[in-house]
Amino acid sequence: MIKEEYTQQARAEDCELLRQTFCKFVEGTIVHGNPDISLETKAGGFGAERKAQKAQDAADQYFETYRQKITLCQAAERHLKDTLNGRDKIPLPAWKAERDKLNAERKQLDVEYKKLKADIATVEKIRSNVYDVVSAERRRIEQQRAKGMER
Repeated sequence: MIKEEYTQQARAEDCELLRQTFCKFVEGTIVHGNPDISLETKAGGFGAERKAQKAQDAADQYFETYRQKITLCQAAERHLKDTLNGRDKIPLPAWKAERDKLNAERKQLDVEYKKLKADIATVEKIRSNVYDVVSAERRRIEQQRAKGMER
């Protein structure tokens, strides 16, 4: 439970950091969410276009490196916006109750799955034994026919 809470907390912190970074990106002060790369370069000067292109390339590389995390956090943010309906806090008791309900259902299904798996193993064993008996019977009949033909 502690490990699960830690990972949820770490995920929440990662998502919050990415959300803040993307807020800055939306405001136009950061390229692709990288706080180290700013679009605010000095106008003109020697190599300004090259510097801007270099910054854009670095931003693209950063975005591609963290695309999966960024996408997950964006999806989580959209889900939270839809779920919270304007509230500031997450309805933790309701979510915990739903989690407990789903965990109980999963445990029940797990028990049912194990029973069915044991039943399948039994049926397969029976099928295998029946096949062995039928095969032995066929061989015996074939041998009797072969002996009958020789006489």
